[in-house]
Amino acid sequence: MLSGTDPDRPLIVVSHSLGTVVAFEALRGYEGRVPLLVTLGSPLATGAAVLQRLEPQPPRTPARVERWLNFWDRDDIVVGRPRLERWMRPNASGVVPVTARVDSGGLWVHTATKYLRQAAVAGPLVEALEAGPLVEAFEK
Repeated sequence: MLSGTDPDRPLIVVSHSLGTVVAFEALRGYEGRVPLLVTLGSPLATGAAVLQRLEPQPPRTPARVERWLNFWDRDDIVVGRPRLERWMRPNASGVVPVTARVDSGGLWVHTATKYLRQAAVAGPLVEALEAGPLVEAFEK
């Protein structure tokens, strides 16, 4: 179980770099609802270093994930194989990662802030947060 989480509340997960591997592994046993998983600059599909070490084998989208968006920048040296949907099997609901390329610009594009500044990344996050129970609690 993810520490400090309430499985009765939806969990939106945003992960970056090696954190995408940690999030993937942590979500395997999570029993709560995960309406959105966002991975940024992910090395998940990097051959022997990561992909072949993931559990289960072959890797599949964590069971409770309802939507998975994966973003990569072509100049991000951490992303070996950006198209995660080619390397992940769907979960029981048929969910696989949807990969989109962003162009952050600059010399070092791997930072999470460069990814989060992109409208393609921020837009779905804002939508998911606005649809969640946290916003409903503030509106009451």
